Amino acid sequence: VGAQGGAADDDAGARADDELDAAAALADAAEQDKAIEGILKTLEKGKGALFEVMSLLPPALCEHLDSPEFQLSCYEQFDGLDEDQSGSLTVDELYPVIASLAGTREWIVTDAQCARFAKMFDEDGNGDISKTEFVGFMQFTLAMLHCNQALAEAPAPAS
Repeated sequence: VGAQGGAADDDAGARADDELDAAAALADAAEQDKAIEGILKTLEKGKGALFEVMSLLPPALCEHLDSPEFQLSCYEQFDGLDEDQSGSLTVDELYPVIASLAGTREWIVTDAQCARFAKMFDEDGNGDISKTEFVGFMQFTLAMLHCNQALAEAPAPAS
């Protein structure tokens, strides 16, 4: 009986471990979804202020974001994402970009989140992101990442 009880205990322990792993995966997915939502909310509040934000960035970063090399790099990224070679990014082609920004996997990103990103940067209102619109998106994103990193590295205020 003792040997059978030990095997049953091992099975119950394995099931409990599997359940904990599944719960952890769900919690991780929820956290990653929150990260995407946080990026979207920040973009929705601040995209129009890109030029104002740029004036607050270190001069070297501004020069980089405004350089022909940066623009060429964005065009190359754009071409890699433009799977159908249409010259514009559709909502479904934005999954890798949004997942990368949020530090998550593509399957976490929803259609609605992709549509919201597209709407924010679709200046001509055609439903797609052009190369020029993509450059603006990347400039804004890198400026935001710089600001978030600077905030994270700033010393905590004394209380």
